[in-house]
Amino acid sequence: MTLARYLLGILLLGIVVAPLCAGSRALRGRLLPAWSGPPALLAQVVLALAVVTVVAEALGAAGQFSIVPMVAGLGGAGAAAWYACRRRTDASEHRSRPPGADGVDPNRLGRGALVVALVATALVVADWSARTVAALHHGMETIDTLWYHLPIAARFVQDGSIASLHYVDAEPVVAFFPSNSALFHGLGILFLDTDLLSPLLNLGWLALALFAGWCIGRPFGVAPVTLTGVAMLLATPGLVATQPGGGYNDVVGVALLLASWALLVNGDRERASFELPALVVAGLAAGLAVGTKFTFLASVGVLTVAVIALAPRGQRIRRGAAWVLALGLVGGFWYVRNLVAVGNPLPELDVQLGP
Repeated sequence: MTLARYLLGILLLGIVVAPLCAGSRALRGRLLPAWSGPPALLAQVVLALAVVTVVAEALGAAGQFSIVPMVAGLGGAGAAAWYACRRRTDASEHRSRPPGADGVDPNRLGRGALVVALVATALVVADWSARTVAALHHGMETIDTLWYHLPIAARFVQDGSIASLHYVDAEPVVAFFPSNSALFHGLGILFLDTDLLSPLLNLGWLALALFAGWCIGRPFGVAPVTLTGVAMLLATPGLVATQPGGGYNDVVGVALLLASWALLVNGDRERASFELPALVVAGLAAGLAVGTKFTFLASVGVLTVAVIALAPRGQRIRRGAAWVLALGLVGGFWYVRNLVAVGNPLPELDVQLGP
């Protein structure tokens, strides 16, 4: 990668990221105008990830997983969302409140709990960062990264398409795995013409998981406790040894599932504020998780049952349909691809639909 190509890639990333940030913020303001502070920011991140996923899948399925269509598609989608949502019909109703204006105290446990949470967060971030720096210096060496995560991402770029099944070994197993995480690695390779961003991506998912952990406890005044719990999970040896500085996607699914839970509990803090748009955004986060790793189908399935069962009478069908549609929009592509290719959405589980 030459310096000129690197600078061009950074410029193209800026052209895409700026309108996506503006568009997701405007979209969140239109869908969830009363939200503010950390939950509002979390919703914006989920909306931006959903837009990137849908656009990349649509272009990739059409054989347009290349730099010009992707810059135009992603940048155009962000700009279109900003343009469509920037004018609000009722300024007083749609104006977001400043952080803290909702009267929520995220920490009712005192300074000690906050100190413990900060120390736990600092330790896990330091551990992950050290391994990420090592990967940047010496290359990515973890097994699954070299086995199929990054080869599939590179194949997306080489083929300009995400519709084909990629057989990276003799056993046709990983070819049918959902590949949302590989999609983001592929975008990084596409923009910079190298895998320079790949070791860094899981640090971003780590940050999202920790942020979602804070948001889960925020409505109840125990945000430091839930943040500490997530930090402890992410500091376990199995995750620390595999996730930083590579293409493993366990942290991706965990972060997105936590984001879905956080959006649900913040939307349900007051029953009157549990709008359908909040449910849809939470459903997008859950859908992104099942589009990352099929093992999250069980957790999301339980969450789906809870969402429908806890909905007020008379609204269960409506809310259930909105939730399932959001799930399918960002999480169903890879399962539909498998169904079309081999007649089975989950071949490794021997799921059969019909004769």
